[in-house]
Amino acid sequence: MKYTVKQLHDGAISKITTSGGIYIVRMPYKYRFQILERSEGRQKTSKGKESQYPLSKLERKIAVVYGNADKYNSDILYIGQSKHGVGIQKRLIQYIGFRYDENTSPHDGGRAIWQLKENEDFIVEIKPCKENETPRVIEKQLLFDFKKKYGNYPFANWKL
Repeated sequence: MKYTVKQLHDGAISKITTSGGIYIVRMPYKYRFQILERSEGRQKTSKGKESQYPLSKLERKIAVVYGNADKYNSDILYIGQSKHGVGIQKRLIQYIGFRYDENTSPHDGGRAIWQLKENEDFIVEIKPCKENETPRVIEKQLLFDFKKKYGNYPFANWKL
């Protein structure tokens, strides 16, 4: 399943599974990075810190991971997971809620996404996991593989 951030916010989130799994945020075709000084989401994290990253830190990550704007190395911006029992739907409600500053329990991870222009057009790919699969293990492997291939984690991921 794939939806834009806007589609999820406008109600498609109700179609998402409540089981655990992986979600991958991707840039749309022909996207060009434009970093915003201020997040379009909440201005504070759940721990009360500023939610913005320094522009230089984000610019460096774009240069290292994505390369030339005419043909980026990857379209993946963030890889996240939700364990069984929490469910992808709940995690995405928290994640998307951070962008719209909704009164939800915030999900601070991946918040650098909300410092990119046109983030409502980003595509969220949902991959439910089977009961015998561990979403965190799959997420770690995807992040490990990404870092091995591109030299760093996706734009909004900072660690394993």
